[in-house]
Amino acid sequence: MALTFTVRPGYTFSSGEKVTYSKLNLLGSPRVEGSGTLGESDIADGSVSTQKLKSPININSKIDDHNIALTKLAEGTHGQVLYYNTDGDLTTLAPGTDGYFLQTRGAGVDPQWSAATGDESIAVSRLVSGGNNKQLTTDSSGAVQWEDKPSGAALYTAYFDPQTLTTTLGYTDNLASPVAPASAGWVELDMTSALASVGVGGTPTVAMINIYSTSNYMRHKRNGFAVFATHVTNSADYNTPGNYYQMCRFGGGEDAGGGTDHAFFGTTLHVRCSASDKILRLNYSRHSQSGSPTDTDLTVDLIGIQYS
Repeated sequence: MALTFTVRPGYTFSSGEKVTYSKLNLLGSPRVEGSGTLGESDIADGSVSTQKLKSPININSKIDDHNIALTKLAEGTHGQVLYYNTDGDLTTLAPGTDGYFLQTRGAGVDPQWSAATGDESIAVSRLVSGGNNKQLTTDSSGAVQWEDKPSGAALYTAYFDPQTLTTTLGYTDNLASPVAPASAGWVELDMTSALASVGVGGTPTVAMINIYSTSNYMRHKRNGFAVFATHVTNSADYNTPGNYYQMCRFGGGEDAGGGTDHAFFGTTLHVRCSASDKILRLNYSRHSQSGSPTDTDLTVDLIGIQYS
């Protein structure tokens, strides 16, 4: 039903009633009586002020879920973040410093902006795999990326300050052959401590060594010295042809004066290692047809390693 209004006089005289000033004044204040209901179409947009609304008002039951546009929220600042505070009210977190990340700190604690320290470790299980046979590398700009793993075993080479393995690698006589090691002359040099001191791990494949004479000299007269190496692990097979090789040879010849002292200066050699350990196996043999060369010891320094 539409809303209707009836205007009635402020006072109605009965028959024979006397007229007074006060009753006449009531005639100047007529009564307006309304009836019916006011429809939505009867109210102009913007015509109801907030002062005319009942307080408090529970509007939750009057608004459909998900029916408030973001533009209806209070205006904020670019970069702010909305979150619930300890009272359960929505509040804002001011924009953070450039490069900071939003750190959540568990239930009951407000979030905050924090600087990335760059020293946190990440468990391997948290990395997203790039697929089978992939490895992480960096490109020319420093960005981390997945790349195909190269086929075959990767080899690494490390060079470092000399690590002395021995200063008493003495010779062993081998009068039978100048090109074969003395059967009892093999020495096993353990590189484990030397490699550990320079922080090199992995499986060694080639050792880079420097060998040189120390305080003694060689006097050669139809004689010479040779250094042999092997990469097999069974000492019974050290002298089997094909299992050893001659790394260097020096001396020989005949001096008219009965022999001359010679120092063996440094020689850098690349020696194959066993893939199963960190042992260097050398044989320092003397071969003499005549004459007596002076005793000569060699120093062996490890100066580099190739490993997988």
